[in-house]
Amino acid sequence: GLTKPYYSFDQAGWHFVVLDSVRPDTDDPSGYIGGLDNEQFEWLKADLAASPKTPTLLVTHIPILTISVLDAPCEKGGDMKISGGLLYTDWPRVNKVLLANPQVKCVIGGHMHRIDRVEFQGITHLCNGAVSANWWKGKHYETSEGYAVLDLFDDGTVERTYTEFGWKAQP
Repeated sequence: GLTKPYYSFDQAGWHFVVLDSVRPDTDDPSGYIGGLDNEQFEWLKADLAASPKTPTLLVTHIPILTISVLDAPCEKGGDMKISGGLLYTDWPRVNKVLLANPQVKCVIGGHMHRIDRVEFQGITHLCNGAVSANWWKGKHYETSEGYAVLDLFDDGTVERTYTEFGWKAQP
């Protein structure tokens, strides 16, 4: 029943922005890339401008920034190539908006099925594991099946607790 696949709301002194970060890959019609289309990007700028003093948390499936991509396979010459499906391909323009809005305190994402925390330019970027870990086959790299719980504080800080399910995957 959503009119658009992105929206925002306020709750308990925080502003929450839910983004639709999966876009069709124009180079591969069967694939996807991370990022925002132009309409959503303009909406994000306007939405953040409307709440300049409220601590803000962005929710996105594909992470805006994560360290989990650093074990991407290397190409023949040894250069690492990170797929556009793992991060925002429009990082420069999105980061510019984040920097212009210091009320953005945290960005949470998934997609990587791993746990990491990157503190960058005053923003906490969290990847929060996955209930399905490795699509129900057990751990994904070092991350067991589980879920994250976030505590958000009035001063804009965020604490995360990750709870593992503790079950064994069935072959």
